[in-house]
Amino acid sequence: MGRGGEAAQSPLRARVRAEVDASRALRRRAEDRARAQRGYTATVDRRARAQRARAVNAWPSAHGLVAHADTLRYEDVLALVLEAATALYGGCRSVSLTSIDQLSGDQCSYSTVASTGESGAVDAAQYRLDEGPCIDAAEMDLVASVRADDLASVEGARFWPRFSEAAGMLGVRSSLSISVPWSAFRVGLQADQHAVGAINFYGSEAHAFDRSEVQAAMLGAWVGSILSGREPAEVYEGTPA
Repeated sequence: MGRGGEAAQSPLRARVRAEVDASRALRRRAEDRARAQRGYTATVDRRARAQRARAVNAWPSAHGLVAHADTLRYEDVLALVLEAATALYGGCRSVSLTSIDQLSGDQCSYSTVASTGESGAVDAAQYRLDEGPCIDAAEMDLVASVRADDLASVEGARFWPRFSEAAGMLGVRSSLSISVPWSAFRVGLQADQHAVGAINFYGSEAHAFDRSEVQAAMLGAWVGSILSGREPAEVYEGTPA
C-alpha cells in the first residue's frame, strides 16, 4: 500500500482505537457499578437479617415469654409454643401443634402433640382424610401460612372437599395453619421426639384470621428458632391458600 493509502487508513485506525478505548472504559464503569451494587445489596441484606433477628427475639419478651429454650425439655418447649400461640391469637380458643415423625420414612406420619378446645379432633380429621390446611402447612420446609377464610364456601370445598365437610360437622368455619420448618437439618434427627410441623388455629366464624400474615411469619420463625436452637428460619411472605 502506498503512502496515500496509509494516510487514508490513519484516521480510520484512530477512530476504531478511540471506539475500543471508549468501550473498555464503559465496561470498566459498568463493572465498578456492579461491584458497588453488590456491596450495597449485601449491606441491605445484612441489615434486614439483623432487624428480623432482633424482631423475632424481642417478640416473646414483649409477651412475657422466654426468648429461647436451650435448657428446657422438649415437652416444656411444646408447652411454651402453645402458650405463645394462645397469647398471640387471644380470641381463638382452639389451638394445636401438629408434629411429624422424623423416622417414618418417605410417608409422613402426623400427630397432635398439644392442643386446646376441639382442635385435636379437627387435626385428627385431617390426618385421617389426608387433606386440609394443617397437612399442607406441615409439608412445607419454610415459614408460611395456609389460611382457610371460609371452609363452608365453594373455594374451601374445592381445596379440601372431604375436610371441609368434616370441619362443618365439628363447628369449624375458618382456620390458620403456620408451617414450622422441621427438616432433619434444622431440628436434628432424634428417635425420642417428633418435630413440630405446623401450628393450627381454628375458629367458629368465617374470616377469623384475615390480617394475620405478619404475626404468622413472626410466630413461625420464632418457633422454628427455639425448637432447633438455630437462627430464625427464612420467612416466606404470603399465604398459599
